Amino acid sequence: MMARRGLDHWDSYEALSADLLESLRGMSTLRTLGAVPATRRRLHARSEGLRRATERIMRVSLAETGVTDLAIQAGIVAAAMTALTHAVTGQPPAMEVYLILLLASEAFRPIRELSRHWHAGFLGLTAIPGLTRLGAFAGRPDRQPSAPVADVHPAPTAVQADRLHVTDLCFRYPDAAEPVLDDFHLTARRGALTAVVGPSGAGKSTLFDLLLGFLTPDAGTIELDGRPLRREDVAVVSQRPVLFAGTVRDNLTVAGPVTESDLTAATHAAGVLDEIRAFPHGFDTEVTEAGASLSGGQRQRLALARALLARRPVLLVDEPTSALDPDRAADVVATLHRVAAERIVLMISHRPETLAAVGDVVRLGSGAADTRSPDGGVR
Repeated sequence: MMARRGLDHWDSYEALSADLLESLRGMSTLRTLGAVPATRRRLHARSEGLRRATERIMRVSLAETGVTDLAIQAGIVAAAMTALTHAVTGQPPAMEVYLILLLASEAFRPIRELSRHWHAGFLGLTAIPGLTRLGAFAGRPDRQPSAPVADVHPAPTAVQADRLHVTDLCFRYPDAAEPVLDDFHLTARRGALTAVVGPSGAGKSTLFDLLLGFLTPDAGTIELDGRPLRREDVAVVSQRPVLFAGTVRDNLTVAGPVTESDLTAATHAAGVLDEIRAFPHGFDTEVTEAGASLSGGQRQRLALARALLARRPVLLVDEPTSALDPDRAADVVATLHRVAAERIVLMISHRPETLAAVGDVVRLGSGAADTRSPDGGVR
């Protein structure tokens, strides 16, 4: 019963934790969409579920503790009652009876020790079913240590597409007076890096959310080589990339297993290979939760390498140089130019030095867009 209710308690805790984290990260979007009340109700229901699960497991734990402690103390009480009976009746004391009663209670002490260890290790035990569903215990190929390689590596080859075409795109948030995007057009091609710029609120993030399928346009089409764009066509590098506790290799291979050569090529293309090699254990160096053990630039470049390993034909990059010094920023932009030879790459950026080397710049503002060259000429 403890095991069963313990699993229910852990599932309730995970559900609340996941919903709370997702809500905090997307709070601005939830407010914009007017979904805060529904989110509040969902979190309240999750909290109530966790409370009920906690009370159930506490009742079982209290009953288990009471039964065990009663059994341990019962032998002493029985021995005391036997001694009192012998004293009242004048019978000679039977030492064997006392020993049996006292030692019988000792048989329950290992159960109490087991209970203490059970509680100490239960968090680990409850994680096992979830890890099993994720395939964590399936057979994995032996990892070979990284071997020295040459300094020039082509980026992993992506599934190729030639043109991303956005036509007559319109989107307005609920209760908003004006649309964020109105009759928006965009053509991005493989072989050229395309930058999307504009003031805050112009619709840059909204455009990316529409391309990713997080939002549904009110009108217009988004096509890749003449067919509707799908979520699985797009890889994204966010301004604040998400890393988790594990090794560098684990964070890079979330999309699936890759060869050592592809891993090396992607990290080299992202400009982070030399730093990984300088880590104590290379690709097997541990990364703390949220990538706190890495610098902002390292997190950004690891996320870029991870996106390259996904081999998607469209790559969306949000402020890739915001956490980098000018030299590193220039390296990342040069990397994006190389990547654009095989992928359609769209980049959000505000840094003028980043845009200087970009041929296609889409300027958003007031729901409309112009496609211009960096020097201001209409293309």
